[in-house]
Amino acid sequence: MNVLIAAGEMAITAASDEPPALDADGLLRTPEHRLGYFLRSPPVRLPPGVHRIVLRMKVGRRVWGPGHWTVGANGQIPVARDLNDPGPAYLSLRREEAVEVEINVKGQAVEFTGVEVAPVLLDDDEAGPDRLRASIDELQRATPEPAAVFHLIDRLAAVEGPEAAESFRRRLSSVLQRDDGTVRDVWRGLNTVGGPAPSPVEPLSLERITGALSKHGLTVFDLFPGMMAEDRRKLLGQGYQAEFVQASLIHRSYGRQEPAPEFRSGFLRTLADLDRSFQLDVLRGEGMAAYCPVSGRLLRSRHGFCLMRPGSAYIFYRFEGVEVFYVCVGNWPGSRMFIYMPETETLVHMLHPQFRWEPPEDVVREFKVNCVRLHQEVHAYVHGPTRPAAVFRATLNLGHHFWNDLGGIETALRAGVAPQTLEVVQAPSPFMDVRSVFPEIPEGGVRRLSTAGEVFGHCLREGLTPVRLTGAQVTETLADRVRRGAAAWSRGAPPPADVPRPLIWINLRAHNKVWVDQAHGYAELLNALQTELGTVSAYLDGTPDCAEVAAELRARLRPQVTVFEGLDVSLYDSLNWAFAVDAYVVTIGSGLALVTWLADKPGVAHSEWAHLCQLEWWSEVRPGLRPPLAPAFAEITEIVGGMYCNYELDWRRLLQLVRRALGLPPRPGEA
Repeated sequence: MNVLIAAGEMAITAASDEPPALDADGLLRTPEHRLGYFLRSPPVRLPPGVHRIVLRMKVGRRVWGPGHWTVGANGQIPVARDLNDPGPAYLSLRREEAVEVEINVKGQAVEFTGVEVAPVLLDDDEAGPDRLRASIDELQRATPEPAAVFHLIDRLAAVEGPEAAESFRRRLSSVLQRDDGTVRDVWRGLNTVGGPAPSPVEPLSLERITGALSKHGLTVFDLFPGMMAEDRRKLLGQGYQAEFVQASLIHRSYGRQEPAPEFRSGFLRTLADLDRSFQLDVLRGEGMAAYCPVSGRLLRSRHGFCLMRPGSAYIFYRFEGVEVFYVCVGNWPGSRMFIYMPETETLVHMLHPQFRWEPPEDVVREFKVNCVRLHQEVHAYVHGPTRPAAVFRATLNLGHHFWNDLGGIETALRAGVAPQTLEVVQAPSPFMDVRSVFPEIPEGGVRRLSTAGEVFGHCLREGLTPVRLTGAQVTETLADRVRRGAAAWSRGAPPPADVPRPLIWINLRAHNKVWVDQAHGYAELLNALQTELGTVSAYLDGTPDCAEVAAELRARLRPQVTVFEGLDVSLYDSLNWAFAVDAYVVTIGSGLALVTWLADKPGVAHSEWAHLCQLEWWSEVRPGLRPPLAPAFAEITEIVGGMYCNYELDWRRLLQLVRRALGLPPRPGEA
C-alpha cells in the first residue's frame, strides 16, 4: 500500500524568525533561509520488506551549507541523502518499524509537496524467483543503499538456494560481469603488503562496485566465549593461529588507564571488562596494537577507516603483518569487534554477543565498497603520515549519546588529554553539539560535516587516524556539564520560577512500547495529586507524533492542573525542564536517561517486560544515582508480547509510586 505524507503533515522546526508556511494549495514554498529549518514527518509503521521512498520536491539555489534528508527507523538512520538527491531511496526493514522522514534545509529555496512511500517487495509477499530477480535488478540500477539489495538477494537464496542467488549476481548485466575482475583487482591491490601505486582505473560506479564485491562471502568464526577445537583447526587451515587472534583481544595498555568501574550487575561488569585502553593510545599518536594472526608479531596501526553506520561508528584499523589484516572496533561500547583478513575473506568475532548490534558481514561489505570507491585516496592515505582525531556522533540513540559518546570525551579529558590539542570530526546529530558540553575544546578544533557518509573520505583526505572515544559511566561531572551546556545553548524560554509545585515530568509515546491507557491514566494521576496537594504541574515530554495523546490528556485534566508541553522542542530545552522537575513518570528507554542519569530526580519507570529488565542495571550507570521506582512484572499486562510491545497498567499503582517518589506518607493499606 502506497503512503503519501503531504506537506501539511510535516512538523516544522525553524531556526529562523520566518518559518516556512503552507500555501493554500498544500505546497510548501520556502525562500532562501539564512539559518534553516527541519521538516519532520509523523511516524509511519511499515511492515518488513523493502520500501521505495521518494521526496516530491524541487530545490533551488543553495546559499550556504548543504542540506540533507534522512529516514529514521527505531532510533537509527539507515538512509541519509543530500537534499539535491531526492530519491528514490530504498529502505530495508527486517521487522515492522515506525519510520520517520526528516528534511534539514539550510539556506536553500524549496518547493515541497510530500513524501511518497511505496513497497517494492514485502517479506510476507509470496514472491517467486522471477519477481525477486526483477526487484533486485531495479535496486541494483537505482540505489546506493546496499542493504536493500542484499535483503532481496537473501530472499532469492532462501527460495532457490545460494547457487541460484550467486548465478543471478553473475548474470545481472554484462557491465557487472565485465567489471567484476577490475573491482576485485582494485580491492586486492589495496590489501597487498607494501603494494605499488594503483594503476589508473576508470571511474567505477557504485552499482558496479557493489555488484562485484557482493559475490564473495566471508568465512566467519566466533572466538567468544571460546573457539571450538574444530573451528581452531579450520582457522589454522586458513593460515591463522587462534591464539594470536585471542592475544589481540586481550592486549591492554596496563597502568595508563583509569580503573574499570566496579559494577554489581553482570551485564555492566561484562561491559567494564571490554578493553578500551587502545582509544587513548590512538589519541596520543601511539596507534592501535594487534598481533599478526600468522606470525604472532606485535604490530601497531596508525591508519584507520571510519564507517558511520546507523548503529555506530565502525573503525577498521589497518595492519601490515605477513599479510594485510584489519581490527574493527565499534558498536556502542566502542571496543574490539572482530579481526578481518581480506586475503582469505576470513572474519573472527571477538565481541560478546549481547553487544553486537549489526551483522559484521554487512559492515565489512560496506567497508569494502567505500575503499574501492575511493581507492586512489585510500592508497595515498595508507602510504602517508597521519594524526589522530576523535569522531563524534556514533550512536543515534539518546541514552548512548550521553552514556558512551559524551562519556568517552570526558574520560579522555580526565585522563590528561589537553582540550586544545583535541581534534574532533563531528557528523550531524539530533542531540548535543560537542562544544555545548566541552566548551574548552577550541571552535577551530571541531570540524562539523554535513552528512555521516562524509566522515570516511574526510579522514582519508586530511590524513586522520580516527578514534571513537567511549565511556562506561555517566559521572556527576558530566551531568553538570550537560546541565550548563543545555542552559547556554537553549533558545527556548527556561522553566518559569513560579511554576506550581510539584512539577511532574510525564513521558508520552505513540510509535511503540506504548502504555495504551496513557492519556486517561496520566490525567487521573495528575488530577488525584491536585486534589491531594492543591497544586500540581506537568511537563509533557515526547515527540510530535504524541500530539493527539497530549490533546486527549489535557482535555481530561482539571483546570487547576498546569501543563507545559515539550513535544516539539530542542533537546537543550527538554534538558532544562529535566533539571527543574520534582519527579517523573517515564517509559523505560532513552528518555529516562534525561531525568535519571543526568538530572538524578526521583520518579517512576514503566514499560513492557523486556525493557523493565534494564532496571537491574540502570541506576549503576551513574554512581550514586537514586534508582527509579517501578511496578512489578505481574502488574503489567503485555499486548501480543515481545520487545517494544504495547501494554496495560493500572494508573492507581503509578500514583502510589509517584507519591512515594515525592516523599508523601503512604495511605492506609499501601505498601
